[in-house]
Formats: sequence, C-alpha cells, structure tokens
Amino acid sequence: MMLKMGVIGAGIVCERHIIAAEQMKEISACAVADIVLEKAENMAQKHGMRAYASYEEMIEKEELDFVVINLPHGLHREAAVFAAEHKLDIFLEKPFANTTADCDAVMEAAKKNGVILNIGHVQRYFWHNRKAKELIANGEIGKLVMMTELRNTIYFTEKRPKWFFSQKMAGGGIFMNYCAHSLDELKWFTDSHIRLISGKACAADERYEIDGNAQVFVEMEDGTTAVFAFCGYQAPGMENAVYLYGTQGEIKLAGGKVYLSKMGSGFEEVEPDHPSDDGFMHQFQAFIRAVETKTATPTDGAYGREIISAIETVYRMSAADQQ
Repeated sequence: MMLKMGVIGAGIVCERHIIAAEQMKEISACAVADIVLEKAENMAQKHGMRAYASYEEMIEKEELDFVVINLPHGLHREAAVFAAEHKLDIFLEKPFANTTADCDAVMEAAKKNGVILNIGHVQRYFWHNRKAKELIANGEIGKLVMMTELRNTIYFTEKRPKWFFSQKMAGGGIFMNYCAHSLDELKWFTDSHIRLISGKACAADERYEIDGNAQVFVEMEDGTTAVFAFCGYQAPGMENAVYLYGTQGEIKLAGGKVYLSKMGSGFEEVEPDHPSDDGFMHQFQAFIRAVETKTATPTDGAYGREIISAIETVYRMSAADQQ
C-alpha cells in the first residue's frame, strides 16, 4: 500500500518529515505547499515533489491520502479542519494548537469525517528516550519517582522564524514551545496522565510579547512528580538535560546520549543500539500503522489536547499573577 503525502508548510521541520518519508516504501512524498512559493519550490525541486502556494489548491488538485501540517501553531486549526473535510488523514506537528477550543474543533472535524489525527509528539521515537524507557521498565533505577528538565538557550534569535515571537501565531513563547516536548516525555516515561500542573511563564524582555522564561511543577496520576525550567535570554552553558530519578539510581539524557548511574556509582554512558536511528521515521511508522488499521495513534488528538490543557493552565496562572 502506497500512501500519497502532501506537506503543508515548508518551514524548519518540513524536510525532516520528507527525508523520513523517503526512507519508507509505504509513502510517496508528492507535493508541498507554502504561502512563500519560492520556499515550496526549493523544497519540491530538492525532493522531486510538486510545489503550491496554497494548501487548499494542493489538496484539491492532488490525489493525496494524508497531509503533514508544519504551520505556525495559530494556523493549525484552519488547515487541519480543511484537510479533514477533504477526507485526508492528518499528521499535525506539535503543539496541537494554541487552545483547547482549537483542539476540540479539529478533533470534532476528524471524527465527523472518519480520518486519523496524529499529533507530532516525536519524543518517544528518539532512541535515547526509548532507551530510558527500557531502563526504567527493566528496573535499572528502581521505581521512577521524579523528573527534572533544564533548558537554557538563546530563544530570541534571528534564526528563529518571526512568527515564533507572535502571541497570535505561536500561542506563547518558550513555555508553549518547549513544555509541549517536556510533558510528552513525562507522559511517555510514566504511562500516566497529568493530575495537576502549576507554575509561571514570564515575558521579562519587554521587546517581545511572548514569554522567555518559565518554571513549572507537575504531578502525574501515578504519583511521579516533575520540575521543568526554561530560560531563553542568555545561554553561556546552553544546557539541555533531563534527569530521571529512581529509588535505586538515576538516568541523565543530554546531547542525544544516555547516562546511567546506579546506587552509589557515577554516571556511565549507555551505548546506542542503532546510532543512526531516525525518530522521525519511527514516528511515521506508527502513523502508517494507524492509517492502515484505522486505529488511534499513540499520540492522537486526546493525547495532544491533554498537553495543551496543561499549558493553558500555567498561562492562566501567569496572567492572574499580573493582574
């Protein structure tokens, strides 16, 4: 079975999806659309696809089976509903949407039209997170009790597309963008749902309307707790690390590598099973299985909505503190 893929948005993640699709015999990457036609044409020429300036035109002219949506978050709802109404299965990049109301509208359209909806929460498909999950399941650190994630980076850089700095288009700043990944990781490691979340996201740099720093506390239904801290103003160390604490050891994830510390010992690096493993390809494999069997993906609409609901909660708390 060969599924014809169209890509909406030729931005920074677009090519990762196309390259992953090219490695799979089940997918034919046919067309790409971007409001900046030159971007679509460059991507299309590079990968043997057809280019469009309008995703509506692409969907109406091409005989597609599914679309990958890589648009600014504020445009997710409109594009996904349009695709659903044209009976196309949907691979929607994370985060699901800016609000739970937008999530609900997309989920309703997908259900009404009988199409598969997958949210591109890719973290579970990267080898280092799969390995961490395996170590936890095998009891290497005893019972998982806590997770900490630290991300210190220069968020406000000219290399980042300008729409990321728009509240309307991005739905928020560093917290919306990064915590969607962090909550995905937490849900993956615990196989549990978010029981509560609290914290604060701040727009401390007055040049920007979006938040550039945030700290949150999360408790899962299984009792695991987590603390996430993000700072995007300056990054002398550029720290990006996840720590998983158990009753008998600890796992550190940093730079795509896995480190294990048993009780009373220091960290030792865990060698990868497959060094060239492509998480984006594994993600597509799960999506294709769902399309072929007409079953939900592991990161379906309900999964993505739970993450947006938690992010909304912190933004509401942050807004209330400013009043």
